[in-house]
Amino acid sequence: MSIPDPTGDASAIAIVSGSEGRERFPALDWHSLFADDHEEEWLHEPLLPARRSVVIYSPPKVGKSLLMLEFAVALSRAESFLGYQIKERQRVLYVDFENDPRGDIRARLRAMDYGPDDLDQLHYLSFPTLAGLDTARGAVELLEAVNAYRATVVVIDTVSRAVEGEENSNDTWLGLYRHTGLKLKQAGVAVVRLDHTGKDETKGQRGGSAKSGDVDAVWRLSRVSDERFRLECTDSRMQIDAKSLSLTRRRLPRLHHSLDASSATTGREAKIAQLVNLADANGLPADASREAIRDLAKRFGIGGRNDVFGDAARARKAVPAVGDSAARRDLSPQFGTARDSGSQNPRDHAGMGCPQPSGTAGDNTPSPSLSPSQHPMGGTVGTAGRDAEPVGLDAAYCSICGLGAGKHTGSCKAAKR
Repeated sequence: MSIPDPTGDASAIAIVSGSEGRERFPALDWHSLFADDHEEEWLHEPLLPARRSVVIYSPPKVGKSLLMLEFAVALSRAESFLGYQIKERQRVLYVDFENDPRGDIRARLRAMDYGPDDLDQLHYLSFPTLAGLDTARGAVELLEAVNAYRATVVVIDTVSRAVEGEENSNDTWLGLYRHTGLKLKQAGVAVVRLDHTGKDETKGQRGGSAKSGDVDAVWRLSRVSDERFRLECTDSRMQIDAKSLSLTRRRLPRLHHSLDASSATTGREAKIAQLVNLADANGLPADASREAIRDLAKRFGIGGRNDVFGDAARARKAVPAVGDSAARRDLSPQFGTARDSGSQNPRDHAGMGCPQPSGTAGDNTPSPSLSPSQHPMGGTVGTAGRDAEPVGLDAAYCSICGLGAGKHTGSCKAAKR
């Protein structure tokens, strides 16, 4: 079989056979995909999901490279960073077009109390002679480095210095994705791109509007005071519970950033309250298990960590009858106490007479003193089995965002209908 050449060449293009075409362009296996019960996998929650790409941007001289260097070391060593204990060591390839290796990188690492023996899985390319990553050659060269170091995470600091095209041209950023971004996604490599704001900091990253189109999340770092900062997620393709993080830069006992406790708990507590309200509105019994709440949430496209579903189940069991979602919102913060906002890196406690961090999620015993009340939908409590119809958007509580009717969160799909 042949078809005309779309470029206008009179010659025909041969089409491969069906079996060859299927081998070259494999489609998703729907049965395998739906049978796979894995949720979103995080290298660091909420900053970096596995196999995805994110941007962290800020005005110049705010300290994003310093924050990213600490993050990169923590990823490479499976240490705690901003209150999250990284589970597995990652091989990090840091591609740096900006920072001096002696005056910046070495000085910062020493201040963080790291030495050469601590950095065996952090592979640092300083002012590399790579072709622009918006070109085919640049993509090949970067992938060669990724393969050479068997990297699972790539950091590009900063992305505007890693391209050859005009920064304000959308073609530059479309080329970056087509040549480099897509190849890294296909290889399962997570990517963090650092970038600058434009002259108007309120308008996001500088450059063409297509710059953020290919990434999965965009984080803005801003300075609150000399030592306090805010990290906010302005856009995301996947669900992120904690979208605003308050940070403090500390110099003792070593240079590091810590997460303020208030920002650590807010997103988690809101998610627990959402799941409690969802379970209540759909008639799950008070003793419903973590798995039952998770299965119900999945029917609404709501994901989350198993420990959060567990905390929602415990919050509901603490009240004798389901339904008083307002009361539960008062109760839920006692569950899911944020991972300790202080670092779990022992370097941060050395010589400080400071106890090791505590406060594991779900440690606290809730007060069972809340009185039972009626189900928000009225009537008696039933079991939301597989064939039961979930409560719709006209319910007293929205089963998507968990808030009262007419009070949907800004990101709730119901509010946009």
